[in-house]
Amino acid sequence: MDAQRTLARWDEVLTDVQWWRAAIRDACAAHGIAGSAAGPGCDHDALSNPVFAIGDNLILKFYWPKSVPVEGVALEALASNSHVAVPAVVATGVLQGDIGWPYVIMRRVQGEPLEWNLADLPLAAQEAVAGQLGGHVRALHATDPSDIRAIERRHRLGVGGPSRAKC
Repeated sequence: MDAQRTLARWDEVLTDVQWWRAAIRDACAAHGIAGSAAGPGCDHDALSNPVFAIGDNLILKFYWPKSVPVEGVALEALASNSHVAVPAVVATGVLQGDIGWPYVIMRRVQGEPLEWNLADLPLAAQEAVAGQLGGHVRALHATDPSDIRAIERRHRLGVGGPSRAKC
């Protein structure tokens, strides 16, 4: 499918709740995950990826058709090489059909978005949060890109890591 037709199809299904319910069911079933989406896990617009909460502990994120979702690979590298709390990748795959939608199923990291509470924190607490955030950014920058490439290679070969499926 060419890029123009892919974009048109993306526009068609992006807000089609029934289409996504079926897609979510198929992706979960491919990995033996029971449950269905409670609804969008976060707000998204036409430029972002559809994200859905699966129960209380999982997040399912779909990606642009035919893209390679390196987010799952990067999360694995960060989880093994830093103290940054990142979602554990449970499964990856490609939802087959008219286009092919890559996805990542990951564990939810508990907490609240910083933007919800930052203004209510005393200045000293805001400074402490900024210091923690700086430490996380340092850890991200210190992650060796070869670690990410090695994990990506293992995924392509189907060796180790989370379950992968085509459904």
